[in-house]
Amino acid sequence: MILALIIVLLVNSLGLFLRLNDYDRFFILFGFRFHLSTILPLLIFFKKNSFSDAKEFFLNSKIKFGFLIFILILLAVALVPAVLYLFNLAKISDPDFMYELGFSSIFDFPVYLIWNLPQLIILNLFLFLIAKNLRFQFPVILIFLFLLFAYEIIPADLKNIDYQNLIIYSGIIVFYSVILSISKNIILSASVLFTLIWSNILISGSKIDFLIKIFIAKNYNEWEGFFKLKFDFLNDYSILIQSFILLISFLTALLLNSKNKQPE
Repeated sequence: MILALIIVLLVNSLGLFLRLNDYDRFFILFGFRFHLSTILPLLIFFKKNSFSDAKEFFLNSKIKFGFLIFILILLAVALVPAVLYLFNLAKISDPDFMYELGFSSIFDFPVYLIWNLPQLIILNLFLFLIAKNLRFQFPVILIFLFLLFAYEIIPADLKNIDYQNLIIYSGIIVFYSVILSISKNIILSASVLFTLIWSNILISGSKIDFLIKIFIAKNYNEWEGFFKLKFDFLNDYSILIQSFILLISFLTALLLNSKNKQPE
């Protein structure tokens, strides 16, 4: 736990320095893109038995999803804009970079997913390793997940804090902490998180630049989205609604998967 706290302190100190001086917090390593908050947690492997524990987590990350489960996840992603559009609460927008960023991102989904999986897997390993022997893992995962990216959300001058982004970010980490705590599956949870944020940014847009740079493209600071919602509240917090729907879908998927594994 002490090593984990040192890593969090190092991440925020270095990250805040880079942010205040307008330096990039992204690195390219072996052709993959890593955010500072997902690469420095590799230091956790200085902890004794960390490699054997990581191997154990990988071996336990085998969940076979059937076609029905895959459909449930896709429905969760598309349900919010589809329902809102059906009830005239959303309209199709005409955002800038529609083709070079919007449509191209849809076709490049597998590439984006593979490109981001290594950093999300490292993040998951870090969280699992520090919470491994604890009875209540959820609060520990939640706190460390928040602290790892705190410098991206909380400015040095607290008077300039963006409460909307803070609420959205907090909602995302609560969602992801629940997914990690329940599934205990490194690869699956990483894929679900990526699908949630990637799809919501494309559908509803976002002004949280570091999320866009991590999950979409590093050269863009904001994206208007394919849909413009009638009420600003829905447009601003659609990712939290989608997170809730995806969580229900994910839990349903795990339930169906566990029933399929039961012997007849």
